[in-house]
Amino acid sequence: AFIIGEPGAGRHATIAAFAEHIREGQVHPALEHKRIIELQFSAVTGTGKTKGETETLLIKLFNEAVRAGNIILLISDLPAFVSSLAALGIGAGTLLAPCVEHSGLHILAVADTVRFRKTIESDAELVKYFERIELTEPDPPRLLAILEDHTLVLEAAYRNRITISYSALIKSVDGAVNHLTTG
Repeated sequence: AFIIGEPGAGRHATIAAFAEHIREGQVHPALEHKRIIELQFSAVTGTGKTKGETETLLIKLFNEAVRAGNIILLISDLPAFVSSLAALGIGAGTLLAPCVEHSGLHILAVADTVRFRKTIESDAELVKYFERIELTEPDPPRLLAILEDHTLVLEAAYRNRITISYSALIKSVDGAVNHLTTG
C-alpha cells in the first residue's frame, strides 16, 4: 500500500498504530504475527557498487522477506527510493513488480503528496500493484480526540505522576491550528 499525505498528516503515526494493532492481535487474521521491517534503501544502494549488484541485493532481500512469510517491508520515503534506483539505472516498477505480483511480497510505502505525484504516479508498472491510502491532516475535533487518547497513554506511562488537563489539550489544538503552518 502507498500511504500518502502531507507532512503532519500522520503517515508514520499510522504505521506505528498499525504495528501496535498487529502486536495486540487486533488485525485481520491474514495479518496476524506479521512484523514491519524498514528497508534501509540507502544502505542497499550504497552497498551495491554496480546496477547488477544492487538489483541482486534487493532481489535477495525481497526473496528473504517472502521466505520468512511474516514480513511487511516498509519503505519510509518511496520517492527517494525510486530516485536512488533511477540514478543507478534501475526501474523500481520493473524490479518490484515480479516480487509483489508472483511471490506475495508485502510492502508499505510512505510518500508525501507532491513528491508522490512527481516521482511515482507516472510509473504505471509500480502503481498498479499498490493500494493508495491518502491521509489528510486531522480537523480540530479529530485532533482533540487524538490528543485525548495520547494523553491517557502518557499519563499511564508516567504512572499518573503527570496530569494533562482538558483545557491544556484545547489550547494545544487552538495553538496548532492558529500558529503552525505548513513548511
